[in-house]
Parts: sequence; structure tokens; C-alpha cells
Amino acid sequence: MDIRVATIEDYDALNELFRQADELHHRGALDAFRGEEHWGRSEEFVREALSNPDSVTLVAFLDDEVVGCVTAFAQRRPELGVLRERNCLSVDALVVIDTARRHGIGKALMAEVEAWGRSRGLTSVELTVWSFNESAIELYRATGYEPMTVRMRKTLSCSI
Repeated sequence: MDIRVATIEDYDALNELFRQADELHHRGALDAFRGEEHWGRSEEFVREALSNPDSVTLVAFLDDEVVGCVTAFAQRRPELGVLRERNCLSVDALVVIDTARRHGIGKALMAEVEAWGRSRGLTSVELTVWSFNESAIELYRATGYEPMTVRMRKTLSCSI
């Protein structure tokens, strides 16, 4: 497996990964995630993300095929009352294709994105994972992540 920084030439493969993640999230929380016509990312969105010096998108390859990606960005969280200021790496998405899961690709992508954050002086990694995504939670726990907050919700009505 090889991991490198993504380029716009990876757009089709990245978009397919994002579509798979969007489908998983849609199935897991119908009331929160919109349908198939909204899945994926526009080329303009990906181009902008790839050109942002405060963000990174890494892709993992097996036999010249993109099998996973991670996107993250540096974020300064200002002091807020009792909360300390912190400079962290915020992981936006980690996606591995179904057929390549459980082969260490997600762990390798996370290790690489953590190294990217460290090289920029960031002091922590933060991410959000939906509670229905048990395989992602398992991966994050196995790589040393632990809950920092618990966000809760109650659906009052659903019009899907």
C-alpha cells in the first residue's frame, strides 16, 4: 500500500469514496443526511480543498487503485471562557472502500494525517463520528482515540 497527497487527477476516485461515505451516512441517519442526488463532492469543492495550505487530503493505493482517503484541516480553536485555546487537526472524512476494509488502510491513513498535523505544530486531533458508524468508532478506539464530548439529539418530527 502507498499513501500520498491527493491531486485533482484523483477527483473521480475521491468522489466515489465520498459517495460511498454519504450513502452510509444517509442509511444511518435518514433524517440528517440528504438523498443520492446530494452525494459526492463537486470538482470545484475538491479543487478548493486541495489548494488550501491549511488542509490535506491523502489517498491510499493498492495495485494502482485508490482504496481510501482521509481529509483534514488545521484549526485554531480560540479560548472560550473556561476552555483553553488549542490548535488541532480536524479530521473531516476517513473513507476506505468496502472490499479493502480490515487491512490496516484506515489506521495507516490516520497515522499519516497525524504526522502531517504534527509537522505543522498541531497538538491534537479531533473528529466527529456518528454513533451508528460502529466500525469507524472501533477503528478510532483501536488507534488511541477516546470520546471528548457526547453530542445528543432528539428528533421531534421527521418529514423525509
